[in-house]
Amino acid sequence: MGRDLSIDEPISEDGKSSYSDLMASPQPPADEVLAEAEFQQTLRDKLEAFGDTLDERDGDIFHSRLLSDAPATLREIGESHGISREAVRQRERKIVQRLKDYLRQELADFTDLNFLRADTDSPDALSK
Repeated sequence: MGRDLSIDEPISEDGKSSYSDLMASPQPPADEVLAEAEFQQTLRDKLEAFGDTLDERDGDIFHSRLLSDAPATLREIGESHGISREAVRQRERKIVQRLKDYLRQELADFTDLNFLRADTDSPDALSK
């Protein structure tokens, strides 16, 4: 029968390395965590800047439908602006396309982002 080993038992001649050094950490590397936090802040800044380019009605649709944790319905937005649900839907689709174009230009260095690819035309592409 084999003997029990401690994960802290030295495995090198100098005693500085142990079995625990060979185990993968369950945490992502610090540089990845930092890069993700920086990207999230950059994206928030770009979304805010894009929102500033919209007129009042489109800005309301952008914030109430696309950025909200509890999106307003097409009916709610339509009633508040005196337009139909279909008009809100059409404006929302145009806003999403403008946003994608804006982000493609502003975040050109982040080519691995799915929603920035030119072949994603769905309004839901931002949530993927």
